[in-house]
Amino acid sequence: LPLAAGSVAGLVINGKPNADAVLAGVADRLEERFGFALERVTATKPNASRVLGPDLVDLIAGRCNFALVGVGD
Repeated sequence: LPLAAGSVAGLVINGKPNADAVLAGVADRLEERFGFALERVTATKPNASRVLGPDLVDLIAGRCNFALVGVGD
């Protein structure tokens, strides 16, 4: 995954317990590996069985270089 300084990561939290912690941990590891901070844009689904609303999809697609979508538990 080629990243550059100024990259924006979309973190899509699926509503399961600990999904936010898992995604934050992955973003932290990417920052450590590449040596710079990522801007983070977070979108949260109300629960795992729902789709991400179109407004949040547009936000992630419009602002982010890539998205991480995770599950928790």
